[in-house]
Amino acid sequence: VRRDHPAAVLAAVTNGRGDPLAMPALAACFDFSVSAEDGGIYPERKPAAAPFLAALRRAGVQRPTPASWCHVGDDLINDVRAAKRLGAWSVWLARESGTEGQPASSPDDAAASSYWFSTMGEEEREARRKEAEAALGAADVTIADI
Repeated sequence: VRRDHPAAVLAAVTNGRGDPLAMPALAACFDFSVSAEDGGIYPERKPAAAPFLAALRRAGVQRPTPASWCHVGDDLINDVRAAKRLGAWSVWLARESGTEGQPASSPDDAAASSYWFSTMGEEEREARRKEAEAALGAADVTIADI
């Protein structure tokens, strides 16, 4: 992205506590990161608007339109549909679930995988799978890898 769009501002927007900028493999990929754990955002978490809006403000985006921002995410509900509702051009990173012994990235792609770790019960997991299925049409583009 940086090679083809050198003026683009790249942010990591996460619900997690880990800071992508502190991770050597990711640090060079982003200009900044926003976590739902940050002051002024917590307890709002994706799919809530607060983490996305904080990132847009920090990037200097005044009026979000699909032409002004794009969100790439691996979770249909928390990333793709949530960003789309806020006017993003939305990209779903749909990796194969639990490939090569790795955990699935979210319960949406963990239907047949025992590699997704959660305290979520089967009933809640099934409800989330149905919600994710309904969110499938929210992505403007689906990709398998970055």
